[in-house]
Amino acid sequence: MINSSNPIHKRTGAGVLAYPLYLCSLFLFLWLVAKGISKNWIITVGAIVGLSGGLWYLLKVFQNPRIGAWSVLVYSFTWSLIARYVSAYTGLGIQFGLGIDGLLALSLVAMLFGGGANAPYGNMRNALMLLTLLWFFFILLQLFNPHASSRLAWVFTVRGYALYILVTIMLCNMLLNRREDLDLFLIIFVGFSILGALY
Repeated sequence: MINSSNPIHKRTGAGVLAYPLYLCSLFLFLWLVAKGISKNWIITVGAIVGLSGGLWYLLKVFQNPRIGAWSVLVYSFTWSLIARYVSAYTGLGIQFGLGIDGLLALSLVAMLFGGGANAPYGNMRNALMLLTLLWFFFILLQLFNPHASSRLAWVFTVRGYALYILVTIMLCNMLLNRREDLDLFLIIFVGFSILGALY
């Protein structure tokens, strides 16, 4: 039997290209990039940079879920500005408001899977969390209202009226529960408010 610890039999970075699947994937990626640049190089380059940055951001959030929680606050102040300029320069009609949903979900998943067993779940035993759960349950009952005009409208409305509040309070109780976090929140809140007023 060949000893796998022998350096001769180890797979190197260049040796990976000897496998047909990796080689074909590399050629497919390069072909898509070349075709995209030939049609609209701004969107293609932006997509490559965005994908690389997104993967790096995902890694950091799962290493430290607090980054995701702070990202929700920053994105809440900047998403309308981002949407305005991205739509103006690229013509893409992306619903950037859904980014808040994605960041909240990402932060929650990162908290549960990135050291969730050691998370301080006891911090959620407070009156604010209980009231939030009761409010969410009340909003949930409205889904079964026989006089409701549209179930789809409820799905979009529940986000701002109950879901954001519930997930945000959960994340704050679990991740942002120190005095330093309150100080940083006030700095971000006041800073963006001043910038928004000046803009």
